[in-house]
Amino acid sequence: MELLPIQNIENFKFKVKTTISTLRAKEPSFHALYPQLISNDQLFVVGGFLRNIANENYTFRDIDLISSMKKEELLNCLKNIDTNIKVNRLGGIKLSLKSFDVDIWSIHDNWAFGEERIKFDFNSDLDDKIVIEKIAEGSFFNYDSLVMNLNTNRFSVKHYNDLLKSKKLDILRKNKSYVYRNPTREGNIIRAYFLQKKYNFSLSDNVKAYFIEELKIIGALKDSKGLDLVLIKSLDYEKKYQASINRNDFEEFLNSIIKSHGPLFNEKD
Repeated sequence: MELLPIQNIENFKFKVKTTISTLRAKEPSFHALYPQLISNDQLFVVGGFLRNIANENYTFRDIDLISSMKKEELLNCLKNIDTNIKVNRLGGIKLSLKSFDVDIWSIHDNWAFGEERIKFDFNSDLDDKIVIEKIAEGSFFNYDSLVMNLNTNRFSVKHYNDLLKSKKLDILRKNKSYVYRNPTREGNIIRAYFLQKKYNFSLSDNVKAYFIEELKIIGALKDSKGLDLVLIKSLDYEKKYQASINRNDFEEFLNSIIKSHGPLFNEKD
């Protein structure tokens, strides 16, 4: 399967706006919420929603939004919305609608911006290009790096288009404080496996090094049987991939990464 690059930015902007209008017409709760989100402050849409549109796929499981409002302000906007609302363990707000979910993050609570993992002060930085680039860098994998400011219609497509040229899955931020403190390590491992298999991506040295460090933390490098733990925890985190994962193939995938970095089993910390 081949992903399509974004070449005509203006046409793409039009498709995004049209799609959002269609979804608002389809979901009364989203229709009621959207004006509050976009009028109160800056609102960004990121990741899979944009990637689906770029590839002419208009079926959406969820929409990921980042707002410059604080979480308390977001929750206040949501209090009159007639839908199920939950706050996840990482601070994101999930709205479960009939046709799709909406995941909203405050830029102040998003883990990538929190604790200065990405040094950025939204209140003092008025350059929209820099804001968007910081959000793109915070997406972790270049596969998820598409960002659009829905207020200004400005985009970041560079990292995504570069991925399609290189066919190499990469981690955009190189800072170890950011990379190794990502809270979804099992999900990142299973997702990289799935993406390299589905799209025939290679893995960058940064991704391989990340895997080795995370396998150490999980405990998979103490004993080869520890790979079972990785598989169990990964699939538990990313249940949507369970039907697509072959256990033997996944183990071979992890072992190939381990072997490429030397004899790490039973390595002393």
